[in-house]
Amino acid sequence: MKLGKASWLLAALMGVCLPASAQVINTRIHVNIPFNFVAGHEYLSAGRYTIVPVFKDTVTTWRITSDDDRVSVSMITREAMSPVKIHRRSVMFQQLGGRYVLAEFWTTEHSGREIPKMSQQALEASGKDVEITAE
Repeated sequence: MKLGKASWLLAALMGVCLPASAQVINTRIHVNIPFNFVAGHEYLSAGRYTIVPVFKDTVTTWRITSDDDRVSVSMITREAMSPVKIHRRSVMFQQLGGRYVLAEFWTTEHSGREIPKMSQQALEASGKDVEITAE
């Protein structure tokens, strides 16, 4: 009887834990960015990049890496949810003056990650948003 309860408990735990870990594993984004941009506090050149979570057990810290592995920047992010609007797998930039700043990226239709803004004044001065669909 105890073995039956233990087996059931193990199956229940796996049912809860596996979907969560699969969600983290399935978050890799490949994107070709046609302009120079800022990610975190670093200036990056136009090119092909991959965005992935840094740690397997949390999705707070993400890394953007050039496909040639020459540039890699880690960023602290926070959750972005969009229960109504459906998003494509994409990255969003804000154009601030003549610079493009990585603002958020969408890993699923209704959830993504937001990079905290530099300042509310810079955000208000923003002219437009630019979206690039992931590959």
